Amino acid sequence: MTSRLSIAEVMTLVFLAALDIRSIRSFLFHEGGPTDMLLSTGGPPMLNVLGLCFLLSRRKSRRMESAPFLIGFEIGGGLALLLYAASCVLLPVSLLNHFKSVFSPLIPYLASSGSRYFIQLLELAAMAYFTTLLLIPALIAGWYARRRKRDVPNLAVSGR
Repeated sequence: MTSRLSIAEVMTLVFLAALDIRSIRSFLFHEGGPTDMLLSTGGPPMLNVLGLCFLLSRRKSRRMESAPFLIGFEIGGGLALLLYAASCVLLPVSLLNHFKSVFSPLIPYLASSGSRYFIQLLELAAMAYFTTLLLIPALIAGWYARRRKRDVPNLAVSGR
């Protein structure tokens, strides 16, 4: 059985690869200001997850299978990502202060350990933290969509 990619799927993969390369460059060379740093830490991981869900839901729709969790996850994750991007643009200092307040207990420990990779460790922590915050509403929306689908009776089966 041969698996073929459609043009939309290839375009999605190319877009995600280009975005990942841009975020890695920004991550390694510290390009841009706080807005660029925040967008490159939280955005690309969530976009990769949403892109994967998009490809999986397209595959399921081709086979005429229902995927309410994936659809809910995409909608909730897309809205969360949109709100995060708006927050990065409008309130970058507030987001950075929030991150500093959450990770302030770790900063002295990492700085005193003499790690050469102190900044990279903090950026990875920021990436994990902001991506987790984006995944929570996406997972809740996916769970809700799947539960809602299960609670709706199938009228074709019941004969009504």
